[in-house]
Amino acid sequence: MPNYFFRNYVERARVRGEEVNPEDETYAYADTQDEAALVWALVQLRLGRRHFNIVSEALKRPLAPAEEGALQFVTTIWCVFIVKPRLYQLQIEGFKRYFVPGFATDGDKQRQLQEGVRARFMTTPLEDVDWRKVDLGFFFDETILERLPVPEPA
Repeated sequence: MPNYFFRNYVERARVRGEEVNPEDETYAYADTQDEAALVWALVQLRLGRRHFNIVSEALKRPLAPAEEGALQFVTTIWCVFIVKPRLYQLQIEGFKRYFVPGFATDGDKQRQLQEGVRARFMTTPLEDVDWRKVDLGFFFDETILERLPVPEPA
């Protein structure tokens, strides 16, 4: 089940006892292939690969240690394990709602992601991110932020 590599990673972490954000647990995408493709693209960007390649074969093999570390970073900014301030969570939710549907085959979305990621996304250690103050603009520029359907706070 290569398309589930991301959700399998989350489930393994849950089994190991890591706390999962309750909001992430209740959110399901209709097509896990698109979600996996987006997460894989973010992993590659985190590794400094500005021109990523979404190849389903890459999702079938075990991750190299550097890829596993990048995946941990992505799941953290994705709000899977650590609950973030409400504004950030709303922004990342808008990010997911915009990018996930169709991402595996949508060249325009892939290009937007490649061009809109900030260098900080690739270089900032997780422990240096002040989650109490950060917003999505820390990792992505306005060309991405202006496209996001950010829901109003409840």
